[in-house]
Amino acid sequence: MVVSNPVFVRDGQASLVARDVRKPARADPATGAFQGYEETARTDVAAAVLEPSVNVPYYGVVSPEAAAAAGMRVDDSALLVQFSAYPDATQADKMTAALAGLYKDRFGTPHVERGAERDASLILWSIVGLGALITLSAAGITTGLSMADSRKDHVTLAGVGASPRLRKALAGSQALMTAGLGTMLGSVAGIVPAVLLVTATGMARTAVVPWLQLVALLIAVPLTGAALAWLFTRARLPVSRREVDRACN
Repeated sequence: MVVSNPVFVRDGQASLVARDVRKPARADPATGAFQGYEETARTDVAAAVLEPSVNVPYYGVVSPEAAAAAGMRVDDSALLVQFSAYPDATQADKMTAALAGLYKDRFGTPHVERGAERDASLILWSIVGLGALITLSAAGITTGLSMADSRKDHVTLAGVGASPRLRKALAGSQALMTAGLGTMLGSVAGIVPAVLLVTATGMARTAVVPWLQLVALLIAVPLTGAALAWLFTRARLPVSRREVDRACN
């Protein structure tokens, strides 16, 4: 048997204990504290310790042959259930009791996957918000300077009869290109080290890609920047007749 924690091994042996979850053990006479469930069988097997590099939801692994040699019944089966919400302690106890009554001596240990933590999601959205603020600020400054620098060109376009909306469209396209290029390069700069780190630490199987946050950063932020540039850019420039004549000549 391979054990994940050395505390369970004594003199090269580990004890496999079977308990009946339908029968609670006697409470502590002094404190009345819960003492677990009644022990129905105990088997000592040879054990070696191998501490995992990541958290695992079990304490040890035993081969079917070793389990059969120790007189243990092997039943390789599992039941997967999807809940609408994470069960609380009371619901988990009811589930355990129901499964124990259904599977009896073939019942194993239920494990509930918690999924992504709320704090992690909050951190991710905070990163997206900070990235959006930096990107929109840079796109706004770049677009404003570009529009000011090309004022004469816009006067020329207005003098030859260009649509007033053309200036707003130019501002929106410049903001879209600036914000889109910035978010794309920033995402690549963050994704590449993350992939290398996950691969080097052997966490590829447990890694979760935040697709929603990536979509918000790569698509929603540039579109928002383009919309803001189009909205706040004046369609018509206040120009004098002399400026128009110069532009046309």
